[in-house]
Amino acid sequence: MQLTDVELKKMIDDGSKAAVEAALAEKAAADKAKEEEHKTALRAEFQEVYEANKKREEAAGIKPLSPIEKLSRLIIVAAFGQCEPDRMLASAKKMFEGDKELHGYIQKGMEAGVPSTGGFLIPQMLSSEFIDPLYANTFLDKIGLTKYPMPNGSLDFGRGASSASFTWGAENPVNDKTGMTFDEVKLSAKKGSAYVPISNSLLRYSPAAVQGIIAANLQEVFAEAINTAALYGTGTAYQPKGITLQSGIQTLGSSATAISADYIVAMVSLLEQANVKMLKPFWVMSPMMKSWIKNLKTSVGAYHYREEMTKDKTLEGIPFIDTTLSSYTNTTTDYADLFLADWWYFLWGVGHDMELQMSKEATYVSGSTTYSAFQRDETVIKILAELDFAVKQPKAFVHGTFSVS
Repeated sequence: MQLTDVELKKMIDDGSKAAVEAALAEKAAADKAKEEEHKTALRAEFQEVYEANKKREEAAGIKPLSPIEKLSRLIIVAAFGQCEPDRMLASAKKMFEGDKELHGYIQKGMEAGVPSTGGFLIPQMLSSEFIDPLYANTFLDKIGLTKYPMPNGSLDFGRGASSASFTWGAENPVNDKTGMTFDEVKLSAKKGSAYVPISNSLLRYSPAAVQGIIAANLQEVFAEAINTAALYGTGTAYQPKGITLQSGIQTLGSSATAISADYIVAMVSLLEQANVKMLKPFWVMSPMMKSWIKNLKTSVGAYHYREEMTKDKTLEGIPFIDTTLSSYTNTTTDYADLFLADWWYFLWGVGHDMELQMSKEATYVSGSTTYSAFQRDETVIKILAELDFAVKQPKAFVHGTFSVS
């Protein structure tokens, strides 16, 4: 039974506190159930429209847009419509008249409501489609890591905090307790922002050209941010914690330690000694570190790893990935980081809430330079996304730092 507001007021007037609390709880539960029912209906309706539109395009021989191209179009109409859903819909119908799917996205966004920060909330069924393409250029994606959804902004994983033990003795030994203790690894969504500056001249005269520019820039900016956070994230309230700051990981070398084949073998041995399963082992290094390792020679002048790294793309039989986001410092003594890990133990949580915001007056930083959108006649679109990182077993990660001298 769901009470009306009038009935609730009467109960309050009658002074029945317990009954009022129970009724309020019942009303809140009923409202939540109704909201979930509405969302489910919206998702079903959206899926039906999506499938019908897809069949229509296939029958007409129209090549479907990629998820990044869809997001690019959404950003363009957000810029024209100043992230106001009704104005965005009008812009979409004018600029992309035949794109019924885009119109549907915006309508669903209007029904989802306006975020507390303002702007446009991308419907979840659409943001889910964007996530994989946005992260496609990250080394984490190239390794093939699973992305764990965080539908409520967090996710908990149990892990063994201590090893199980085995006791020899009588059939039923007294006072012997064996087993594991467990703790939790928690993923908690950290909100990050990608800034997309768009020339107003291009927006006015060539929106089709803007679509391609946005698509290329989005993947690049997301890859740079996520690669950096995965390795060096600070772990503050607003940023994921990267490998280098995870408690309990293994380390080797320093900025004054010359790289050698012995240290490379030692890094592998550290994982083996820790009984790491090696289900998804990968090296991660900078291009400069890759060059140093390729040039390592034996006492008789033969290259240790050059043939293996060139032909097989492995080091000590383990695949490697090079990225410029792995630290390299060029000083009097050049030194760089080298990571070896079983990345199966790395947790990558992804939230499905994405928002668009826009400004024609914002300042933004590119490289080390600050720009003004107003002075440059630009519209800046901000995309807010959520993610977090954690490790299930710190001993599965080795962070090495070595020099070339």
